[in-house]
Amino acid sequence: MAAGVSSGELKLKYLRSVSAKIDLLRLLTRLAKDCDCITNKDYLELQSHLHEIGRMLGGWIKSIK
Repeated sequence: MAAGVSSGELKLKYLRSVSAKIDLLRLLTRLAKDCDCITNKDYLELQSHLHEIGRMLGGWIKSIK
């Protein structure tokens, strides 16, 4: 959605919303690992992907500001 919006403020709003959802996913994956719902290997893989997505998203947010 953010890619199709021309307004910088609206784009920033969408990106911050996604950032909050990624933070929630990080928390939920940590809880899943702590409850032994997923293996440590799966947890590390998920965290690695979430970290990379967060890094790219952070760069996008900084480029708009």
